[in-house]
Amino acid sequence: MLNVSYILTRKDQGSNRDDRIDVRAFNDTGLYRVTYSTPEFRNNKTFVATESQVLDYLEDILFSVSRDTDPFDRFQLNTCIHPPVMYHIADLYEEDVRHMILNMSRDSVRLNVSDA
Repeated sequence: MLNVSYILTRKDQGSNRDDRIDVRAFNDTGLYRVTYSTPEFRNNKTFVATESQVLDYLEDILFSVSRDTDPFDRFQLNTCIHPPVMYHIADLYEEDVRHMILNMSRDSVRLNVSDA
C-alpha cells in the first residue's frame, strides 16, 4: 500500500512532466521503499530507508523545492489516510504549511493501514 506520495507539477505541462516521490512500507520490516520518478531519468530511482531517514528526506524535498530557481508550479500531497491536497509552490515558503505537510506525511508513514 502506498503510504505517501508527493507530486510536483510544472506550469502548463502535462502529467507526463510531473516528478513523483512514492513511499511504501517495505515487507513489514519497519523500513520503507522510496521511489523517485521524473521525466529526466530513464529509470525510477529507488532506495530503502528507515522511518527517520524517509522523514528527513521528505523534509529536505519540501525545503529545497520551495527555494528552487527553476520552480515547479504546484505540489500535491497524497496519503493513505487524508484526502489529496494541492498547494502552489509559493505556499511551501510558509513554515506552517511545510510543518502540516510533514505532520500528515509522518502520520501516514507511521500508521499500519490496510485496505478494507
